Amino acid sequence: MREKAPKFFGNMPSLNKMFKYFKETGQWPEKPEDLTHVETEAWPERRVFQVILEKFGLLPITSDSHFGEYLPWAYDVTDHKSILDFYRFYKGFLTQLQPKLELRLSERVVPIIEGIVTNSGYEEAAVNIPNGNAGQRIIDNLPDWIAVEAPATIDQNGVHGVPLGDLPHGFASLLTNQIGIHALTADAVIHKSKALALQALLVDPVVGQYDGLENLLNTMIEYQQPWLGYLQ
Repeated sequence: MREKAPKFFGNMPSLNKMFKYFKETGQWPEKPEDLTHVETEAWPERRVFQVILEKFGLLPITSDSHFGEYLPWAYDVTDHKSILDFYRFYKGFLTQLQPKLELRLSERVVPIIEGIVTNSGYEEAAVNIPNGNAGQRIIDNLPDWIAVEAPATIDQNGVHGVPLGDLPHGFASLLTNQIGIHALTADAVIHKSKALALQALLVDPVVGQYDGLENLLNTMIEYQQPWLGYLQ
């Protein structure tokens, strides 16, 4: 899959071109044959994705607008235009969408509950569970208490993460950058501490400026007083 990824993602239709196709035809390009009529470009909305694949040798299935939230250098390489195109595309899609009721479900919690009730033992592609799920680490070089998104099997005894072993140190380091932030955020909530909330911001690698940070925190607490007013 990693070997084929550059050819696939390096020749994709951008959302801007897909939206242009919609305006010209009145239809969204859904079938493979529809996409043959849409112009392509290299790695649209996946430039961060491209760097991770090329430099770390791993294939992250996400887009720049999500992965880039956690990387201080993502701003330099991300495809900003395609991120903006996504919101234009989505807005256009919603304006054309006809509301209708259907007897089908898209939330993954439904088959998960069904798998527990029926003891099916099926594998769910991605769930959010503690890394130390059922006494066994899913990712060995991350702490037990951190939540991870990983594949899992579902049976009558619950949700069981599929062990993935150690991640390569380089890629694992991108994940461990978040551990201190989550630990401090949890401590801030438990101890009702604004000082710890500020520390959580100060250790976040995407926070590159100190001036105004404390004022930002105070403003957020003030605007969301019913929910954050306990932070003192």
